[in-house]
Amino acid sequence: MRGAGVALGVTGLLLVGGCSEPEGTDPSPSASPSASPTASESPSDSPSPSPSPSETSDVPAAAREQTPEGAEAFASYYMDVLNQAMTSAEPDGPEALSADSCRFCGRALETVRQLSSDNQVYEEAPARLENLRPGGDAPQDQVFIRARLVQVGANVLDDDGEVVSTDQSGTAEVLVGVGWTDDGWRLLDVESAS
Repeated sequence: MRGAGVALGVTGLLLVGGCSEPEGTDPSPSASPSASPTASESPSDSPSPSPSPSETSDVPAAAREQTPEGAEAFASYYMDVLNQAMTSAEPDGPEALSADSCRFCGRALETVRQLSSDNQVYEEAPARLENLRPGGDAPQDQVFIRARLVQVGANVLDDDGEVVSTDQSGTAEVLVGVGWTDDGWRLLDVESAS
């Protein structure tokens, strides 16, 4: 699908149809974002196998610390890497930083792959995380972070530089889960916190 389907963007993964479970399904923390995550839920089951150190060499020092502040720095860094992927249609960066079980990551990476397939890119970074703060108790080696995910209403361009669609702007309160591995943090999932 060209244009409008791809223009859901990062926040659109949560704002458009991603905030509730379809009828007849049991909500689970690793499924589509749940309506009200609790401290006992985790955004995903466990981190994926870690990539080689060369894949994480660009991670800022602050985001390599196994602390709540390091987890927040990693979540911000992940969004920067995802935005770079959206503006270049290259999924390698965020894929290396994502847990295999991360549903948000999978949907975002599928968007990046679709952009690449359609010879399209975002004109600017489509989304950002703001107001990162502790998100409650988490299992060992995981940190939950509450944040505001802001979609800026960015244009999607074709390979001729023509605008093919524009994201809807909006915000969503989210719970971001990150997990610590031998090679550092990995994004476990992003779920609606409202």
